[in-house]
Amino acid sequence: MEENKAVEALEEILLLIDEKILI
Repeated sequence: MEENKAVEALEEILLLIDEKILI
């Protein structure tokens, strides 16, 4: 279960990075 939370956190970080790159 902990790994699942880590994956979700990584996905959120990747989305933030993608937004910064697009901007």
